[in-house]
Amino acid sequence: MLDDYDVIVEATDNFRAKYLLNDYCVERRKPLATAGILGLSGQMMFIVPGSTPCLRCLVPEPPLDVPSTSQLGVLGAVPGLLGSLETLAVIRWLVGMRDDPLAGRGRLHSFDGSAMRLRTLNVERRVGCLCDAAVQKVKEGAQ
Repeated sequence: MLDDYDVIVEATDNFRAKYLLNDYCVERRKPLATAGILGLSGQMMFIVPGSTPCLRCLVPEPPLDVPSTSQLGVLGAVPGLLGSLETLAVIRWLVGMRDDPLAGRGRLHSFDGSAMRLRTLNVERRVGCLCDAAVQKVKEGAQ
């Protein structure tokens, strides 16, 4: 169902779905915009398989016992902000404004609505991760 799309945007409230889409995009080398929100905070990451770390580099397995938005709620402006960040990342990709991550580094954008703070953190590719194995296959094919 997703094969016809150039970029995938994930907007689920379900860790299993997030990781399934991450793995699908890594295997098929499709960019993925993924975000998560809860209460007054959220995080967004734009994943470019072969260039950036993936969701599993950040958190190898889906976390357990994390409350959902249906349990703790969310302030409506937070999904709007995170959705806008995802949209900006996708548009930048589609029009060719493709930042070249340094040495396989990606970025996690984290918003804290309580403090009104947006932070960007570098994420390292995790050795042995699915995306690391995909990069190694590409390198082997190029030789």
